[in-house]
Amino acid sequence: MKKSTTYNVSGKFTHVETNTEHNFQTQLYKVGIYIIFNGNPSRQASTSPERVKKLISDLKKAESKGEIKDLFFGREIKATKDEHGFYVEVTE
Repeated sequence: MKKSTTYNVSGKFTHVETNTEHNFQTQLYKVGIYIIFNGNPSRQASTSPERVKKLISDLKKAESKGEIKDLFFGREIKATKDEHGFYVEVTE
């Protein structure tokens, strides 16, 4: 099996300094991941499973430093590339 990456498809947290809540949602597509921030279509991006996993790691570090609170993540999925180089969800 090819290398796979496990990541959370959504998350939310509160920024301590401003006391504002932020969130993100993702959708896996063949060519990458569509991510939208704070439910705002003007704040969207295309990314990869590896970069979403890095974002999650960075948020956990920010929580441990007290920069954010109320950190919550949605369900995890595992993604890999198929024989044609397209992303697919791994279902075991």
